[in-house]
Amino acid sequence: MSRNGQERGRRSDTAILVGQFLMPRGTAFATHRHPDHQLLCAERGLLRIRSEHGTWLLPPSLALWIPAYVPHATESEGDAVMRARSSPR
Repeated sequence: MSRNGQERGRRSDTAILVGQFLMPRGTAFATHRHPDHQLLCAERGLLRIRSEHGTWLLPPSLALWIPAYVPHATESEGDAVMRARSSPR
């Protein structure tokens, strides 16, 4: 074990900022999927995330974890700013 508590030789998976997207009212990303896990949140506004598992409304106080390869669609419910982070599987 190293001084910082990490096991030697083991990679530390850290979330990576993928992007920040301005999403004016009505902006939508059609159903798609990612090869990595994704964490979505609204920095401003309200986002709607849909998948075969349900629909979630994300105000700035919440985030949603989307596992790798899960098909989902994203829409803004007004002027919004979406932040997305991915994490290697």
